[in-house]
Amino acid sequence: MRTVLSAVSLIDQHDVRPDFVLCDYNLRGSANGVESIKALRATLGWDVPAIVMTGDTRSDTMEAIASHDMTVLIKPFLANELLRMIERLHCNSGPPDRN
Repeated sequence: MRTVLSAVSLIDQHDVRPDFVLCDYNLRGSANGVESIKALRATLGWDVPAIVMTGDTRSDTMEAIASHDMTVLIKPFLANELLRMIERLHCNSGPPDRN
């Protein structure tokens, strides 16, 4: 299991550049999925596409996710739903030029 700190470390130390982030909303510790993705985006220097998985359908949770340009996937979901969402994110965005 990776924490946001270990992900940030991988980015900083090994020049890891993810194409997208898949994260649960409810995480162990104080940060939720939205806060973790915001930290990763700040480290990467661009708004990497993100999918937040959650079973929490309260309006404040949905608004918190959407207000940060993150896609929400409500649990339980089918694998095909996740794959379609990843494909859509991949087609609609890409990392900035690394030159």
